[in-house]
Amino acid sequence: MQAAVLKEIFHIYSQGVADAATIDRAIAIGPALRWAVMGPSSVFYLGTQTPEMYEDFVKGLVNEIKGGFVADAEFDIDESLIATYAREVYQTIGSKGQSPLLSLRNSGVIGIRKALELASATREVDPS
Repeated sequence: MQAAVLKEIFHIYSQGVADAATIDRAIAIGPALRWAVMGPSSVFYLGTQTPEMYEDFVKGLVNEIKGGFVADAEFDIDESLIATYAREVYQTIGSKGQSPLLSLRNSGVIGIRKALELASATREVDPS
């Protein structure tokens, strides 16, 4: 799954849709938060107005994929794209080194886990 996400990142980046930092923010504040609580199938299921609409919802997503909104199988990640992307990540996201990013990741994961444990405990106490 991470490889598929990386391919999409390269596709978006190569099309000039967003820079590396913007792509990271979009994933971190969008699907990553929801996926920390439940997997993508559950999130997509909640994206419908009623459970009966789920199959049509998925068909719509598949049609978007077929319509070219994602990188197709022929999308090639060439050496110059890799070099440009890696240089940008190093110069922007990684400009202060790995230590601050490691601290952010570690404290963030701990915080999310604590919040999920609290939410789970609350749900067990009050099933409504």
